Amino acid sequence: MTETSSTPSPASPQPVRSVPDGVTDEQEAGRELAALTAPLAASSSALADVAQLAAAALMTADGAGLRLAASPAAAARVIAAICAIVLAARLAAGPVARLRRAGRGEPGWTAAAGVLERSLPGRVPAETLATARRYLWAMAAARGQSRAWLYVPPCAGPGRHTRLCRSAGAWQPGGRMMVIVGEHAAAVPAAAAVSLAHELGHVTGWTYRAFVVLHGARKAGGWGWAAAGLIGAWWGWAGVLAAAAVFQVASLLAVWIGEAACDLRANRAEGRTASLDAFAYIAAARAADRPASRWGHAAGLMLRWAAGPSHPPLALRRALIRAAGRG
Repeated sequence: MTETSSTPSPASPQPVRSVPDGVTDEQEAGRELAALTAPLAASSSALADVAQLAAAALMTADGAGLRLAASPAAAARVIAAICAIVLAARLAAGPVARLRRAGRGEPGWTAAAGVLERSLPGRVPAETLATARRYLWAMAAARGQSRAWLYVPPCAGPGRHTRLCRSAGAWQPGGRMMVIVGEHAAAVPAAAAVSLAHELGHVTGWTYRAFVVLHGARKAGGWGWAAAGLIGAWWGWAGVLAAAAVFQVASLLAVWIGEAACDLRANRAEGRTASLDAFAYIAAARAADRPASRWGHAAGLMLRWAAGPSHPPLALRRALIRAAGRG
């Protein structure tokens, strides 16, 4: 929840919601937001890692293909032109999506989120809600928005956990900010508070600007892979592989520096005890999701490190907070 009113403002009219007969507003709102976030909930870490690696390989090869433009052969020029079109389409996808959103007004999901927020006092600890009010207001102000919406995805039950019911993060579907704090994370006030403070670092200051650049470069199909492929292609395929590896390591370290800065910001805001409690919660959630098979666990780790984990190892994050103090 936020400190701003859930009543639609004249400047940002809420869409009219149609609720089927026999269904409460809250049930329909829950269905709408569950459908909106279904791709996030359904995607496993392994699938995301495979997609990241496949897209990185595709864009690296695409960048390397641009080198063919230097060849006098007609076929080489055609292949290079196709690679250029693929890269241009990928780079244009973000701006085109933003232009399509412009002028559309408030996206439909915000009305549903407003309905669900009114039910949160019966589902979420008061301490978590009080913290959420502070941080959601700050996140919205940082991005020039009138407010942000809090969504607490319910857990489907034992053995049916998803990425959403245990984690926290900020998302902007339709250009409006939704902050997701899963039911299990919300039930641990320290984990919720530290997660919200960490996410505030993602949308403010130098870390926000750095993540915008790094996300554009590293995300599935990002331009960084194409640049690495183009540079490395001057030394053949061995050079392409070397350039891709250098980009992977350098950009991943840059992401980790940004994430560590957000951890330190959360530590300053919430204290070392809360930060370490939040890390203990994360460790417990990961342990619960660990495959029973040793081989499955090892394969998952190899895949995660090949794709590049988006956060530093938990042990390193703990050590950083212990060294930073602020207890």
